[in-house]
Amino acid sequence: MSECLFPNQSIFVQGLDWCLDKSKEIRIESLTAKILCKDHNAALSELDAVAGRAFDSIRDYVAATTNRCEMPYVNWAPKQFTIDGPRLERWCLKTLLNFSFSRQLVIGPGSHGTGTVPSSLVRIAFGFEEFTNGRGLYTAFRQNETFNLQYHFGYTAKTQGANLTMGSFHLCGFRFYLNLMPVANRYTEIEDSQVFYRQTHFAHKPVSGNPVDTTDIISSIVRDSRLKGRFSHRLSISWPLLSPR
Repeated sequence: MSECLFPNQSIFVQGLDWCLDKSKEIRIESLTAKILCKDHNAALSELDAVAGRAFDSIRDYVAATTNRCEMPYVNWAPKQFTIDGPRLERWCLKTLLNFSFSRQLVIGPGSHGTGTVPSSLVRIAFGFEEFTNGRGLYTAFRQNETFNLQYHFGYTAKTQGANLTMGSFHLCGFRFYLNLMPVANRYTEIEDSQVFYRQTHFAHKPVSGNPVDTTDIISSIVRDSRLKGRFSHRLSISWPLLSPR
């Protein structure tokens, strides 16, 4: 688990082998596993920093939503928050592999040994290759979704038979899926949510009228091509134009 998500804090953990039924309080630095050698662990350290900045961007976006909804009569200047999409995707993969290593699941497609990491996923995690064929990061949403900011991280393994096919991630109330299985057509819906593949924008449009309560509202979530009109503030999961879609 990346310490930078909750630096210098005690956290409550539930769902692992030693805390299945009841949450336990531990120091964040205690939630570690010695899986990689020192050099390879250092090579992935940039992903931890990206995850920390992603948390900060989400927190800042939600804080802006709260403040601007409380004072709708102010002519707010547009504000942009940006998350590095490719590195967030790799961080999700790294985290999924950390939780899955040595467990009784076949990681991804194929029939290799349970709890072992395929070399193709190792190359993607280290940035030497990219996901293709509809694999990779999806952002989940429900139109006009309402949520409260919570300083939580959540991970759930999704399986088909003996194969780990997908990981579900919750970051401060925002929801993502990391798909490991090739698909003929990219997903537009996963479980009970609509999803966008990779590049995604949460755009909060200007509001008018009386102040609302402090519940944080995602008023719309759109791609660049659908973003019309002025927005108050926006959180973008950005992706290089040359990255495979």
